[in-house]
Amino acid sequence: MIFPIFLRLSELANTDAEVIDIILNLMERNHPNTIKKIDYILGQKLEQGKCLLLLDALDEVPKDQRIPLTEKLTRFTRHYPCSIILTSRIVGYSNSPIEGAKEVEIVPFGKQQTEQYIQTWFKNATDYIDDDSVSAEGLIQELENKPQINGLAQNPLLLSLLCSLYQTKGLILPARKAQVYEQAVNYMLSGWCSDNQRLKKDEAYIDFKKEIMEFFAYEISIDGKEIFTIRELRKKIKSFSENNYNTELIIKEFTEEDGIIKKLDRKGDRYLFLHRTFQEYFTASYLDQTKDISLAKALFWHYDQHETLTLLAGMMENPIPLIEAIYYEKDDIFNTQLLLAGRCVAECRNISNP
Repeated sequence: MIFPIFLRLSELANTDAEVIDIILNLMERNHPNTIKKIDYILGQKLEQGKCLLLLDALDEVPKDQRIPLTEKLTRFTRHYPCSIILTSRIVGYSNSPIEGAKEVEIVPFGKQQTEQYIQTWFKNATDYIDDDSVSAEGLIQELENKPQINGLAQNPLLLSLLCSLYQTKGLILPARKAQVYEQAVNYMLSGWCSDNQRLKKDEAYIDFKKEIMEFFAYEISIDGKEIFTIRELRKKIKSFSENNYNTELIIKEFTEEDGIIKKLDRKGDRYLFLHRTFQEYFTASYLDQTKDISLAKALFWHYDQHETLTLLAGMMENPIPLIEAIYYEKDDIFNTQLLLAGRCVAECRNISNP
């Protein structure tokens, strides 16, 4: 029998302990009543290579911690010949910390997989749909009619958001990504009640929460961060001194009810956005509110911020100044800026520039 062991790489990197000690501590933390019965067996399984290590999210490990992490994993593999599966998003990945690892890429959903997912979603959501015009076939047709957002459906998480939005009575999916994310954020921030129906919340309160997320997402993006602490978020909320809202309640809503941010470690104090897309959306929304092209220009040569700039172009009432700034930026031999300008144009509303 093979023992699967799940570990977040950020947990491995954030301590001086060796991998074997972290595994045993993890088992003791998560299974305090059984660890004494299985620790000897677990040790044997590890030595015999009969454990499967599932190491998640290399992209969440800060770059300055990756060399020590590589050394730590190398020491482990020398003594414990276990199979290892390590995951990372493409953004933030450079090379594997495990010597001789085989690299594979999980491809996006194909058309058949997307349609199967949608069919399954609506089959299971039948009890929550009270509009006969809403159906799996209707959403599939919507995606075919709007190729600009069809790419979102290739990601399971974003596809689930599209399904949720579409099943909302009377909602027609927009044709641009920025609008889809806007509706998804509004949907998530409006709150849930116990029977899984949406609650009506004060629009001013929702707008206030958006402003917090926009400014906060921009600040951590500029710092090149995705991971943050609740202390950092709490400080940002309190900086909006004119508000009369309960800071701890807002944090609880963000983390437990809205699902906008999630905890990185079970017992730690580190968090990140549910999906990088939401951090990019809120950052773009902040840039759109400031109307300051110079802030956007600071991101032109940060490839991992190009999706943010694309979303920004889709939000702007007049994206011409942004596109011109990108187009006239001195380019490299790979035409990086020209390609970015093209992506921005594709996301724009119908515009003309004489």
